Amino acid sequence: INTSAIADTVAFAANLSPLGIGRVNVNTNGGNDTVTLPAGTYSFGVNIDGGAGTESLTVTGANISGTAFTGLEVDNVETVNVSSSTFNTNAVFGLFIDNSDTVNISNVTINTNTSVGVLIRDASVSATLTNVTATGNGADGLNADPIPLVTKIGRAHV
Repeated sequence: INTSAIADTVAFAANLSPLGIGRVNVNTNGGNDTVTLPAGTYSFGVNIDGGAGTESLTVTGANISGTAFTGLEVDNVETVNVSSSTFNTNAVFGLFIDNSDTVNISNVTINTNTSVGVLIRDASVSATLTNVTATGNGADGLNADPIPLVTKIGRAHV
């Protein structure tokens, strides 16, 4: 799915199930975008790539569990907001955010993923986690690289 360079909303229907056949790729291509991911069978997870100049991305309502790879991967977005979501029992990471300036994660549960529950890599400014539970993951509940980027953790259980 490719969005335009302006603000877009991508909402997957709750009973949509081509999601069971492969990795869902969303290229946001700029602007301020919102992606709504309902509970479903995402066999190979979901990848959202900001491409050139995506200012912000909001992911709400995701329920991604049991994938063969990472539950949700977000790359190259200036500000990433993930809320009211669940990422459980995925074969690699539950939630992987790469190359974003600001990361806000709230009201999210990330449990029993094979590797790290939440991996935030190459964020240059800050990350804020509020009401996040990450337990029973194969490695860390939260791994931030570089470590100083996590500036606020409120009610996080890792």
